[in-house]
Amino acid sequence: MKHPDLSQSNYDENKDQPSIKGTTRREFLQAGGIAAAGLAAAKFVSPTAKAEAAPAKADSGLNLIAPTFEESPTYKATYPASDRARKICKDAILIDTLYSAVYPLQWKNDDQFDPVMDEMIATGFNVLGICSSADVAGADPKAVFGAARFYYDKIFRSPDKYMLVRSTDDIRQAVKEGKLGIYLIHQGTNQYQGDVKNVALMKAMGFGYCLLVYNNKNAVGGGIADEKDDGLTKYGRSLIQAYNKYGMVVDVNHTGNKTGLDACEVSAKPVIFSHSGAKGVFPSFRNMTDELIKAIAKTGGVCSMYGTGAYIDPSNPAVVGPEILFKHFDYMCQLIGKADNVGYGSDFIPDMNKTMELVMSKASAYPDMGMKPGTTKKAIEMYGPTANPARILPALVDQFLNHGYAEKDIHKILGGNMMRVFDECWKGDPNVKVEEEHFFYNDRT
Repeated sequence: MKHPDLSQSNYDENKDQPSIKGTTRREFLQAGGIAAAGLAAAKFVSPTAKAEAAPAKADSGLNLIAPTFEESPTYKATYPASDRARKICKDAILIDTLYSAVYPLQWKNDDQFDPVMDEMIATGFNVLGICSSADVAGADPKAVFGAARFYYDKIFRSPDKYMLVRSTDDIRQAVKEGKLGIYLIHQGTNQYQGDVKNVALMKAMGFGYCLLVYNNKNAVGGGIADEKDDGLTKYGRSLIQAYNKYGMVVDVNHTGNKTGLDACEVSAKPVIFSHSGAKGVFPSFRNMTDELIKAIAKTGGVCSMYGTGAYIDPSNPAVVGPEILFKHFDYMCQLIGKADNVGYGSDFIPDMNKTMELVMSKASAYPDMGMKPGTTKKAIEMYGPTANPARILPALVDQFLNHGYAEKDIHKILGGNMMRVFDECWKGDPNVKVEEEHFFYNDRT
């Protein structure tokens, strides 16, 4: 499939779009006068906590763009879109392969959930892969199970609105009944406690995939933030086999390049990255190499593009526009030669206040590799701008339409491709042999 050359995109980093409730981005930035604020090291609080996130303390030298996340440009941004694009979002099976909502770290309070989901539903989203927990925030059973319990409770309390999905049959049933399908994601593997049989438990709990590595080297392999990646370990190999056996999708997001390539070789099922971009457009440490994108496509997997400004746009904008997202999407489609292996995973966070603290306290996990020095700090000062999927998706669809993509290919990108992967992976295969099922923390090589 041939698409227009990337140079034809009309992206303009200085353009005063999208609008911010009547105020252009330039006008907002020129308003000035925002006091410096600071951030203490993050702590993962009790899953039952309901206190609202307090604004950052004014003692760290950070120059925040707004007093709170709710007052930031990225939170307020809206994106004009055509009626045709909005209809496509309604007609397609629309899947966000990673909605970053670690509980309670990335929520203002428990009551925020329903209004945020309402906006996603109104746009046309059918399925959300919600990242409920992560190694970097806490992978002990209390944190992982407590976070999952929050989502189960929301589903249980509103069965007419939400549905836990573990199969494509579940997804189709949710679509038929007009419900939002939800599956969970954990970013990392520490929750397995060295026993790959625990993959079966996580899958039964409704986790569609658990990332192999989160930025820094672990027992599975190298991280994308590491200077050196020695590749997949013996434990990592067995873990991938367990994923194939028990029906967990292999997600190489946040892994190092060699570890990701090794995973593609070992897995008998399609491999994905759930929320990343293309180094060929912008070489930030968080984006994937051409080699890995093509290797994932070769497995029949999906490369899901995200909307985190600092990592996809060299201008590190306060508001992420649909044009730069499209550049990454189009680059991957052209690299692969078709639209069959690309998807969408927003990496959007409902409330950034506590996550800002976490990022600032984990320098090794969030480096400036491939970006200008100070990029991470600047992104934090702008509340880590990531485009709200509920608002940007129709505008992104217009980008595809304006650049000549057929509606059938847009449907594939919005969710059809991931449906195929789920159909192949989530069933599991009891005949898959797992080389070793038990490991100990001092013997994961």
